[in-house]
Amino acid sequence: MNHYSRWVLLTLALTAIPSLFVLPLWVAAIAIVGGVMHYYPPLQKKWYIKAVNALLLLATVAGIWLSFESWLGGKSVLSFFVVVVFLKWAEAKTRRDYLLLIFASVILAAVGALYWENLLSAIHMLVVTLAMTMSLVAIHGDPKVLTRSLLFRCVGQLYLLGLPLMLLLFVTFPRIPGPLWDIGLAFGLPVKAMMDRGSSDFGKISSLAPGSIDQAAEDNQTVLVAEFKGAVPYKSDLYWRGPVYWDYNGETWNLPKGWDNRTQLLRHAIRSKADLDRELTYKRDPVRYTLRVMPNGGRWLFGLDVPAAPAPEVFISSDFQLLSIRKIDDREPKFPMLAYLKYHIGSKLTDVDRARALAWPEGTNPRLRALGRELADKHTDSQELVVQGLSLLASGEYQFDASHIISPEANTLDRYFFDEKRGGAEYLAGSFAMLMRAAGVPARLVSGYRGGTLIALTNFILVKQSNAHAWVEVWHDGKGWQRVEPKDIVLPPVEKRKDTVAQKTDVSA
Repeated sequence: MNHYSRWVLLTLALTAIPSLFVLPLWVAAIAIVGGVMHYYPPLQKKWYIKAVNALLLLATVAGIWLSFESWLGGKSVLSFFVVVVFLKWAEAKTRRDYLLLIFASVILAAVGALYWENLLSAIHMLVVTLAMTMSLVAIHGDPKVLTRSLLFRCVGQLYLLGLPLMLLLFVTFPRIPGPLWDIGLAFGLPVKAMMDRGSSDFGKISSLAPGSIDQAAEDNQTVLVAEFKGAVPYKSDLYWRGPVYWDYNGETWNLPKGWDNRTQLLRHAIRSKADLDRELTYKRDPVRYTLRVMPNGGRWLFGLDVPAAPAPEVFISSDFQLLSIRKIDDREPKFPMLAYLKYHIGSKLTDVDRARALAWPEGTNPRLRALGRELADKHTDSQELVVQGLSLLASGEYQFDASHIISPEANTLDRYFFDEKRGGAEYLAGSFAMLMRAAGVPARLVSGYRGGTLIALTNFILVKQSNAHAWVEVWHDGKGWQRVEPKDIVLPPVEKRKDTVAQKTDVSA
């Protein structure tokens, strides 16, 4: 055993840590087996170690096929690379082999920086470069002369020589928030390259249940990339419109039967810009942007609310959603789009739609229904009723906490609104929509995403599952549908309020 192998192994282990955090456990297991094989003499016979490595590579291929959506995806390639590096370590014997492993560790370190984005990443990188430097000095040093104290002294001198350049880059290089993968996505890297197998079916969701938004928000998967022409709007003004829910059964909000039937959708679609302009009773703040959507298994394009014009292979539904003619299964469509951030939309509410927007499941949430009727007895104007409803939220010590799930029993909205007063968007928006219905104001629930991540020094916005959100639309006769955002009225959890005040100028759902 040579004198520098332990430094090389330490370097490999340190550089692989960030990648192993985001890869399946079987990758770490195979890497550990490769690390142990190097120190197990019976396996060092050339034919034996080649056979074991071949079996482990076959297991890796099977694992990639079962774990990831694409063979050429980022995590697929990374998994294969990590395994190959540690299997190469298992059979390393010459100085050339160890130098090759050090060069491979540089790639692993760079990839690790793509996933980590905090102070821990900076500390990790310092430790990694220290281990790499020690390995290189040890490999090129004479073992008869290079004692441990001399090794540490040489590495320390090299660090001191590089310190001025490091400080200069730290001061002058712009800070880029988020993982470096995001920059690649913004500039054309396929979103699918970062997808795991089974993670691309959120376009098939047909209901909104308590806790579903929080569950979606736990995923950091990218949903879409938008490039704005000109100034990027405030993130708090960015609503990415998805499913519109009219039907509530007392527990969940549901899309109607045939919600994904293309023929039925096209029959009621808005076919031209002229038709859409007639529906826009008020419009302000137009923005132009290019939209690129990741595969989601459905037709949702999650266009910026509210779309102002259709595009090729895109139509606008009767609920003013951007939908694709073809399902987005394995492609990433890209469209030039126009939207209005401020709007009233809808020229007429039919009797059927009015009944749907006022429907109340019998025997559910009696306290919320009684409160709505009480408001209706005092006020007749729909806009005044909305103001009164928001005033109740503002003065009621409600807390917006997406992680808080109310036990699934009867009258969930009653228990949220009157008892617990703590929960996420599905509780807050759902209870406000039903309060408005009880007061005689047609209301519906809209789900999608709010905000996004601005890529530094660009006009790109990345929207992720962590931006999942729901809001309310109410109908005002003579004006149409108007968005109402209850979330901006309530407080965050007590332990987060100080942070919210400090970041008040950068609101994102």
